[in-house]
Amino acid sequence: MDASEQRALDAICQAYWWYKTFDEIELLRLNNGPMTADAARRIAKIYSVARNIPQNPPDLNVANYSQVAAALNALSNAWPNTLVGRAEACDAAAGALQFPAIPRSAFSKLMWFLKPEGWTLFDSYAARGAGIGGIPGAVSFVQFYTRLQGAQFGQMAANFWNTLASHQLPPSLAERIVDWALMQAGGRRNPCDGPAWTNAFLQTLAPGIAVVLRTVAREIALPLTEFLARVQNPQGLPNG
Repeated sequence: MDASEQRALDAICQAYWWYKTFDEIELLRLNNGPMTADAARRIAKIYSVARNIPQNPPDLNVANYSQVAAALNALSNAWPNTLVGRAEACDAAAGALQFPAIPRSAFSKLMWFLKPEGWTLFDSYAARGAGIGGIPGAVSFVQFYTRLQGAQFGQMAANFWNTLASHQLPPSLAERIVDWALMQAGGRRNPCDGPAWTNAFLQTLAPGIAVVLRTVAREIALPLTEFLARVQNPQGLPNG
């Protein structure tokens, strides 16, 4: 297995594991309905993005998450067509809450549960994986999505949706596979990262599922590698 295939396999295994462990459950609990304060609080805590949503006292906590849920639902009803437009709308909606710190990252993650198709999460590792680092929050947030849009993220994600569906896998894994690949490229090194974890994880699955994940990894390895190159080298300069 070459490096590009291994990267794709690592990313799809991470995405599948996290989806089955958490995302799918929360999506079923939402049941295509609006975001609720309870769901927003659960998701924010699991994704470690609750820090920018004031937590105390308890009555304020409830009110703050109610504000977050209402803002997300309003944004969902007026979701822009472009990736950059969505990023700007997320930034504006998060800023309008007037919390001490703007919960941009939290909004990017919570919105995925309402609008997963063609959207991905903002994360500092993913931003570094896209070649963006050390830039103030509002600028790096929008610049991250600008890089992805310029690298044809939407078209590639749509192609991945079709590939996943053809193998009876959840299509909404598509954007999450890209997210994990970007985080890996950005230097994320958790104990559950890398080929050793991937190989062990595959052994925990039913053989048929493991074969499917390996097959999909082979099919998406080249387009994923080409996408990462476009993101990291938007000018297309020789040798990056």
